[in-house]
Amino acid sequence: MSFMNSDSKTPDAIQLYKDAFKRAGDGAGELIHLNNAGVSPWPTATLAAVQEWSSKLASSGTHAVPEAYAKSEITRALLAKVLGATENQIAFFQTCASAISQVALGLKLKAGDEIVVWDQEYPSNFYPWAVAAERSGAKLVVAKSSENLATPLHAIEAVVTERTRVIAVSWVQYRSGAVTDLEALSKFARARNIFTCIDAIQGLGVLPFNFMSLGIDAACGGAHKWFTSPLSIGFLLLRPEHIESLTPLSVGAITFGGTEILASPSTPMAKGFARYEPG
Repeated sequence: MSFMNSDSKTPDAIQLYKDAFKRAGDGAGELIHLNNAGVSPWPTATLAAVQEWSSKLASSGTHAVPEAYAKSEITRALLAKVLGATENQIAFFQTCASAISQVALGLKLKAGDEIVVWDQEYPSNFYPWAVAAERSGAKLVVAKSSENLATPLHAIEAVVTERTRVIAVSWVQYRSGAVTDLEALSKFARARNIFTCIDAIQGLGVLPFNFMSLGIDAACGGAHKWFTSPLSIGFLLLRPEHIESLTPLSVGAITFGGTEILASPSTPMAKGFARYEPG
């Protein structure tokens, strides 16, 4: 990112970003918000979009839906570009936790498998794996953080065994800000045929991220932190070889190809991300 000189009449990128959060009359411009481990305030463009679509749906109902679907596909393509994936690799969910649950409960785990997590994981990246272990008979293995809650790869390596099937950790920890080296983790896991699922929500939008280059198997995120967008928008990225390997947890018309296809017991599930988006 490049910045203009202070005496330039062109504002720099940081100032443009800050100005996007200033709204007359609501006091927003008086706040300094540093807590993006939580919920971000909305920039003016986000607020305008929410208001526009609320108005369209309130006045037009079904007639606004085709345009809304088209907009969602534009969003999917843009998100894929930002995250180093293809639009065919992204499924939208209600929350990041929903996306994590889809992976944890959709994987075909079996008794004796082991799942590795950090001891400081956010509850929404801990409990789905705990429940998945309980239901399948797998074992949840908790790796201990180092001094000052650091998350070095060797602490994970120390608890991995020949039974380890999944490593499921946050990229950036919500309690400490500790960052797991995803490239090193991926290299270690792929050499042992271990599935990696990353809760990436704390880092996406502020740290460089390229899903396919990193080599991780799945990444989950949401819109309300560094993407400065509304709550209740989550997403899942999957490597191509895994897109059709998970069992969908929610099933609806879109799962089987759309609302225009006559329901039939012989209808196969849709290919690609659509199988995880029921409607």
